[in-house]
Amino acid sequence: MQTISEAEWEVMRVIWARKQLKSSDIIDILQEKFQWSPSTIKTLLGRLVDKKLVGTQKSGRAFLYESLVNEKDYQEKLIQDGLNHICQRKHASLLLKILKAMPMTKQDIADFQELLREKEVSTVGKVPCNCIPGQCRCDKEESHR
Repeated sequence: MQTISEAEWEVMRVIWARKQLKSSDIIDILQEKFQWSPSTIKTLLGRLVDKKLVGTQKSGRAFLYESLVNEKDYQEKLIQDGLNHICQRKHASLLLKILKAMPMTKQDIADFQELLREKEVSTVGKVPCNCIPGQCRCDKEESHR
């Protein structure tokens, strides 16, 4: 997966939200929040095109920019890639911290409860460590919580 900078993320969020738009539209939207020059935003767009995350299509004298990657798929891949760098035994406690800090609706909570009921049938006695020996302290600690 191509990694992208914080600034490139901001550009991608605009493109994902609007599907297909001109650079001038992207510039107008981003300049409401950031003090970026039009040339900076065009540079970011160029990088995203080079990374094959954004495509262009000629429309008259302008170019239309559109995402070549699905937002949800990209976000899920990013999260999975991040989790791959963390001992599996720490995943649950990390997720709990994220959930505590996250605003949720009653429906969000109901969805989590349903998922937990489904997961309950396939629980394990102990989450296996997926680290290379020497990368964590699994052998020294009972759990990472």
